[in-house]
Amino acid sequence: MFADFHLRNGFRPLPKETFGEKILSQPCLFPLSRARPFFRNRFASSREYDTKSQTSAHSHPLERYRRGGIVYGIVMAGGLSSRMGRNKLRLSIHGDGKDMLERTVELLGGFTDDVFVSCRAPEDAAPFKAIPDEVDRQGPFGGVYSALRRLQKPILVLSCDLPFMDGPTLRRLLDAREARLPGTIMTTYQQEETGFIEALVAVYEPACLPWFDAAWEQGIRKFSVVIPEELRTHVPYSRSEALPFFNINYPADFEIARRLAELMRRDGM
Repeated sequence: MFADFHLRNGFRPLPKETFGEKILSQPCLFPLSRARPFFRNRFASSREYDTKSQTSAHSHPLERYRRGGIVYGIVMAGGLSSRMGRNKLRLSIHGDGKDMLERTVELLGGFTDDVFVSCRAPEDAAPFKAIPDEVDRQGPFGGVYSALRRLQKPILVLSCDLPFMDGPTLRRLLDAREARLPGTIMTTYQQEETGFIEALVAVYEPACLPWFDAAWEQGIRKFSVVIPEELRTHVPYSRSEALPFFNINYPADFEIARRLAELMRRDGM
């Protein structure tokens, strides 16, 4: 059932009239008893992950990543929220008083040396550090491009509208980056059934910059075209593991996320 409403992965959406009704009529959206969180069995024990804070429980979360040098976190928050009808950054899902922006900054902070918010204007990121877009109206491409140009360091990019993104998912991505083949310059998740890449849950190396420069000149904005496949390291995930990648675009998405978060809290997850 999850495949029916995970819109960003290219899955076929339900008709608008039945979208929210079908999902919200279900007593439970996922096998919650088996999802604590989805990727834990792959690479994190219960001692390594704090499900309440959604961040690494290691006293020094960066210790295992120091071999790769500095990595900065980039929260992608430059959208207009036009489909939502209100600012997605300020939505609160988990009942802890934290909005989407604060939660994403906090999550990235457990795995990177510093965190910046990619946005259209500095005031959009308050009270956090901002990297305003250097190019207007270029969508996520402009945000990643601006961050690479500004920082000249590896960046871990994370969209701000993923309410169930978690520490194990980021840990697995960074592990894959450490083990990547020489010459690859982007590490990202890829949906096994569709081949869709999660370009906004990805690590971009500074060597990506010439490719972004060329894409800018050629009018290319699609990440899967900007960085050729042979230069990417893909971390596969299946539809049954897609919960961390569920994103909020429409009011119905927000209601789904709110209901699911409530069920998870009720189950102590």
